[in-house]
Amino acid sequence: MIGELICDVDDCKADAVYTYVWAWGESGVCCAQHRVILEQKAKQLARTCSFSPINIGETNRPLERDERIQLRATIMTLEEELQTLKGEAATRYHAFAELQTDYVRLREVHARVEAELESTTLERDGARALLAEERAKTFELVQELESVKRLVPRPQPDQPPA
Repeated sequence: MIGELICDVDDCKADAVYTYVWAWGESGVCCAQHRVILEQKAKQLARTCSFSPINIGETNRPLERDERIQLRATIMTLEEELQTLKGEAATRYHAFAELQTDYVRLREVHARVEAELESTTLERDGARALLAEERAKTFELVQELESVKRLVPRPQPDQPPA
């Protein structure tokens, strides 16, 4: 009977390859062509229709010795690969943690350097202002000295000092 499943949609006589269940519970079997039609109908109705393939002739038989050995070898290989990948992930995690620590430390250093730079910039600007004041005073003093030199008579080089 399992090999004789026939599509039950619209009196179709094709072999059924899917089982379907509507959201309201109605179920049945259908061929590949009617699956497309049922999916379209489900969209039109804004409802769901679930499909599952029918696996005719597939039985659960016990594995033979060679198959079990092959599967165990595959499992062992995959477990070794998993351990290797876990080790690599741990190494990368620790490297990332170190980079994060370095980043935080460098951000702190950067903040200190920025503060020092700001302080140094303020000191430089203050020193420039003081230098400008001192140059202005020096210029005034030079001007005053020149005026005093013009007012005080100089002895002539050919006359002896009195």
